[in-house]
Amino acid sequence: MKVLAISRLFWDDWLVRPVHLLKYYTDIDWTTGQALLIYKIIATVVLALVLIEVLTNWYYRLRSMFHKNDLVEPIDLLGGHVVKDTQFVETIEGARNLKRTIAPLKKARDYRAIADLYASLNQSKDAAKWYGKARDRRRAAEEWARAGYTLKAARLLMREEDYATAAHFYTEKGKYLLAARAYLKANDFPAAAAAFSKAGKFTEAVNVFIDYFSASELQPTASAAVEACLAMLESEGGRAAIPPESRLALIPVLAQRFAFAKRYDIAARLYHEAQDWARAGKAYALAGKLEEAAKCFHAAGKTKEASQTAARYYKNAGKRPDL
Repeated sequence: MKVLAISRLFWDDWLVRPVHLLKYYTDIDWTTGQALLIYKIIATVVLALVLIEVLTNWYYRLRSMFHKNDLVEPIDLLGGHVVKDTQFVETIEGARNLKRTIAPLKKARDYRAIADLYASLNQSKDAAKWYGKARDRRRAAEEWARAGYTLKAARLLMREEDYATAAHFYTEKGKYLLAARAYLKANDFPAAAAAFSKAGKFTEAVNVFIDYFSASELQPTASAAVEACLAMLESEGGRAAIPPESRLALIPVLAQRFAFAKRYDIAARLYHEAQDWARAGKAYALAGKLEEAAKCFHAAGKTKEASQTAARYYKNAGKRPDL
């Protein structure tokens, strides 16, 4: 009953008292009809919002007073001593009232502190923005990547000259042409050639492979670059898109590496495609394919080697190869 009486007093008496002032300043009679009802509703809403703001303010102040000691000096139950983890405390306090924590930092233009705060709260997107304002592009790139904005991270890393990581991000997003250019800047020529190939830029891929193989030493095993180059040549897209002159320029270089790695079957097939009959015959012979070797020697005009290889084939297979 008391609550009802107070409510009625508020609605019928307290709210009506300022009406005469409103009538004076607005020349509207707020004491009759719809005008009075509209005024009462607006005044009630405004007073309610003010009351909520005041109560919220006092709630956070009282809460921080009663819980401050527990946060600043947590007790280690096993060791029995006070643990002073100030970073943890700052993170908790910052999360409780983020806007109030950030306001003085903005005023002081301490953008890195703001970014660190957002990063500690795992709000990577906001952290990235503030690291950018602090001109820390590397940290900004890390946070953009964590937030899922990989391409933004890659662009920042290119400006930081971290080309390898940028290329990895571009590849992850299927931006193979951008990845290839980044790999070139990182001097990772095999990866650049593979990226050009995936981007459908086969001529560029062939040129990069040729330059790389020309500048690198022969290895006793076929490297990943050699295998990637072969895969590109034998792919459907590679066979269709690589110009014949580019293909013929690359094949002998590639065949030499397979031969040095004792992968004679592949080397022979490549030399055969390049119509280097003498080397193809030698590679076929080392691969144990004597009939093909004899034919290649014959095509190269090496009759002696062709006859000797044919004789070995006849001895092993019991028939003479068709030369």
